[in-house]
Amino acid sequence: PGLGADSVQGEAAFVEARRHGCHRWVTAAIERVDFHAPIHLGDIVNLYATTTRMGTKSVTIKVDVEAERLEDGSTVSVTAATLVMVAIGPDGTPIPYASPPTIHIDA
Repeated sequence: PGLGADSVQGEAAFVEARRHGCHRWVTAAIERVDFHAPIHLGDIVNLYATTTRMGTKSVTIKVDVEAERLEDGSTVSVTAATLVMVAIGPDGTPIPYASPPTIHIDA
């Protein structure tokens, strides 16, 4: 069984998108996924998410995944993906992500 790198890439994209606005965000598209190497049991996995394009209601985010090998500490590129995330309002329709927050976190 695999780690589910595609699942954690979606989570990393959400974290990056959330920096642009306090809203619910959904994955509108996965533009590209490149698999380079497997993740092995015991590897330390690092994800790096970067915004590459900003629209009005959406952001495009590149997520790179690296694995630090347990055996020798080397780092290898595991996968890379490009996702489009869209901010949505309480009614589920796309909204400008620069609009006032639509979700609130109680401290």
